[in-house]
Amino acid sequence: MTGIVVAPEAARVMRALRGASFSAYAVGGCVRDSLLGLAPSDWDVCTSARPERVVALFGESRCLLTGLRHGTVTVREGGALVEVTTFRAEGAYSDGRHPDRVDFIGDVYGDLARRDFTVNAMAYCDEEGLIDPFGGREDLRRRVLRAVGEARERFAEDALRILRLFRFGARLGFSLDAATREAALALCDTLRRVSAERIVGELSKLLPCPDAEQYLPEPLLRACLPQAAAGGGEAVAFRLRALRALPPELPVRLAALLGACEACDACGACDTGEAAREAALRAREALVQARWPGTLCDEVALLV
Repeated sequence: MTGIVVAPEAARVMRALRGASFSAYAVGGCVRDSLLGLAPSDWDVCTSARPERVVALFGESRCLLTGLRHGTVTVREGGALVEVTTFRAEGAYSDGRHPDRVDFIGDVYGDLARRDFTVNAMAYCDEEGLIDPFGGREDLRRRVLRAVGEARERFAEDALRILRLFRFGARLGFSLDAATREAALALCDTLRRVSAERIVGELSKLLPCPDAEQYLPEPLLRACLPQAAAGGGEAVAFRLRALRALPPELPVRLAALLGACEACDACGACDTGEAAREAALRAREALVQARWPGTLCDEVALLV
């Protein structure tokens, strides 16, 4: 693993906050990716400053009130956008997706405790170094994804975390902590609470990963793309083998999940035009119902 060099725009935002006597840290995915030697796509900052103090410090003209209710202000800095979020704790999740209440707090440790996985629950600043209360750096070294605290609680709070577990695993090539994976599989049905758009967004990132088939367990497919789980057992295994054999392109891999049939070698039914059209229509209908983009639905149907 490598050291952390904070992007200049994020470093300037953190210096300004610390110069005004607030705590400020780079946090989450940017810290994780930096330790892995990857280039973060963006830098998020967490701080003890309340949102109104952030706006007062940087000026209204430089601030976008993107998530004020949850404590987030996006600051324009040097041609970049830096999300600045107040340390917070969260109340119960009655809908299994969003906290009923957000409380601003003054402690970075409390803020990290609400996060999903240990590798995402680290913070950093040059003055204090790495803040890692849950062993995220060691989990990075071991290449394993593990929930912060009790896994079932984390997934019950926000069902999207289940899909994020498998997506992060596929993207990073990490193994999944046994207790975390067991809890995720047990609660896969709660993904039905998550909006179709969020599920599409996560699957769109997961499916093109090199070893995606290893991170698509049958319970996850049943919840997110039911036709891909039709037939269970051997049928699902066949579709996943087909997915693995194909290029890492989203339409092609969706076509494998929705169109591959383990009987193909034996029956040749799809050599007939009518059978092929029916298979394509079923695949398109499955994607339309799951709210995938229309052009992608058409492309996958054509491939099937």
